[in-house]
Amino acid sequence: MENKNLINGFILFKDKNCDFTAIQRNLKADWNIELNSEIKDGATVFNVGNTMVTLAMIQAPVPNNEAEENAKNNIFWENGVQLTSEHQSHMIVTVSGGKDSVKSAKLFVKIASSILKLENTIGIYKYPTVIPSDIYIEVADEMKDDGFPVLNMVYIGMYRSDNGICGYTEGLKYFGKKEIEVLDTDVEVFELYEFLIDIANYVITSDVKLNDGETIGFSAEQKLPITLSEGVALEEDTLKIEFNNENKGE
Repeated sequence: MENKNLINGFILFKDKNCDFTAIQRNLKADWNIELNSEIKDGATVFNVGNTMVTLAMIQAPVPNNEAEENAKNNIFWENGVQLTSEHQSHMIVTVSGGKDSVKSAKLFVKIASSILKLENTIGIYKYPTVIPSDIYIEVADEMKDDGFPVLNMVYIGMYRSDNGICGYTEGLKYFGKKEIEVLDTDVEVFELYEFLIDIANYVITSDVKLNDGETIGFSAEQKLPITLSEGVALEEDTLKIEFNNENKGE
């Protein structure tokens, strides 16, 4: 369960070993974060400013095949389910207590990416998907150029309906925003994928609230209608944005 003060994820390990010394070294080198608290029984708690970070190593796989089931949602990771199923232990990473959801999200990604640099990690399970270590680290590095690691915090779901390509976000609610859906579009899959990434990034980093009946666009000519209604891919009200070849403004 996530709320404005809590983010957690599960780092998957190939074996039952965790090199906390390497994690300390990576955090310092990557982000100048000091992990100087006691490590006891594979767990530690430390603060970064007013935000608390908890790391807890669990000497068993994530229960109930939960990680493997959610790895199916990463359609871009070949053999992702198989590789996820090989994990032997996991570390629960929790960031809590921060007052700014964007800063807390960035801190979570920094911590997780430095742990994922350990050679015996497979990836991170953060509902509703699993992201392989190398991709997660690559996205995290966008912060070094003042970017926001949107794909490490927001899942972009894609599927095909009888009437076209559909996509949705999952993760915007952590930032106090409604999730977004695009339904039955005639644009190409990757164009819709990139559009949803751009919209999610804009909503988070500019702290924008999209409203029913308004329009949105990335140019003066582009005016994409927004409608709030019951979700199709998600069991909650979502914002539907009309995005197709006719109205995308090219």
